[in-house]
Amino acid sequence: WYGPYTPLLGESEYDPMYDRLSELDLPFAIHVGGGTYPPIGITEQSVRTRTESLGLMNTYYAMQDVANMITTGVFEKYPDLRVVVQEAGVSWIPFLANRMNEIYYTQPEDIKLTERMAELGKEYLEHDPGDYVYENFHFSTQPIALPKRNKGAMLRLCEAERTFMYSSDWPHHTLDPVNWVFDPAIDDDLRDQILHGTAER
Repeated sequence: WYGPYTPLLGESEYDPMYDRLSELDLPFAIHVGGGTYPPIGITEQSVRTRTESLGLMNTYYAMQDVANMITTGVFEKYPDLRVVVQEAGVSWIPFLANRMNEIYYTQPEDIKLTERMAELGKEYLEHDPGDYVYENFHFSTQPIALPKRNKGAMLRLCEAERTFMYSSDWPHHTLDPVNWVFDPAIDDDLRDQILHGTAER
């Protein structure tokens, strides 16, 4: 799981698992867990409402693990590893990709100090950090939280046609209504990719 009670997923202690996943050509699926309620950790127990906790904490932890895996060289060592991020939402994907690129472009020097990068003898990542977000990660759609405006733009920025995999979270009370995939911003090809194409691939 991703959450407050486990080491970040870029830690080298996970490499035996990544070795085995790579050998078997299997994806690595991560899901919120480990008890994110009551909220603790990155916000120092300052979260006061369920809207903050359920609405944002899962995303914070997922973002942290995605960034950590990229910057510690997981995909330098395991370039074909695919990771499925479940139940963290999706609208943060372009923000994280672009923000990581922005910082990396100006000061990439500490990347080489991480254990895995040092072991590989690499000073820099092979690709921009944001490229790994789109190439090595896929995202379950629940909670989709489509914006009221510019839905099509959000879907394009997330590269939804190749990164999204449909999920509902049924039977939990936080489930997404199934009809969101029939929004006018989603054409037949995109709907097919979200509903089954990406998962099959």
